[in-house]
Amino acid sequence: MPPEALGVERDKSGAEYVHPQTARDVNAVPDAVREAARKAFDARPKDVLVADLVFDSLLDGDRRASVDPDRRSLRFGVPDAGVDVTVVEVDERLNILVQVLPAQKCEVEVRLNGPAFTLSTDDAGRVEFDTAPGLMSLLVRPAGSPQSRPLQTAWVRV
Repeated sequence: MPPEALGVERDKSGAEYVHPQTARDVNAVPDAVREAARKAFDARPKDVLVADLVFDSLLDGDRRASVDPDRRSLRFGVPDAGVDVTVVEVDERLNILVQVLPAQKCEVEVRLNGPAFTLSTDDAGRVEFDTAPGLMSLLVRPAGSPQSRPLQTAWVRV
């Protein structure tokens, strides 16, 4: 790596000097942030599959002609399972429709900024609820197959 990449430059005479603002590590993560991240990592359930966000209509665009512009579609997935989430703003609240894939009866723990709560899907893997905007993650536990690992969605701001 050239010295310039480390905050070292040369003056007109060719002598090197370090910028004062790069003399200390400006990219260091504060200890409080690092500790909060460790606590969050340690608090996660150990036996779950983490389903990453693979589609967000806000970011990826939704090219279907019949799509409602007031609806946000999200898809979280792992190779054999997933969760579709539809978010609709109703006044100052959000209506959330969850569809578990493959369709099956499940317990869905809704994790929010406030206290978490648990809902049951119907046999088709659907459940609906209202919430305030904010961060959200879903923990899906299949009801009919205890050997199946729970699936937790990545945290997103809805």
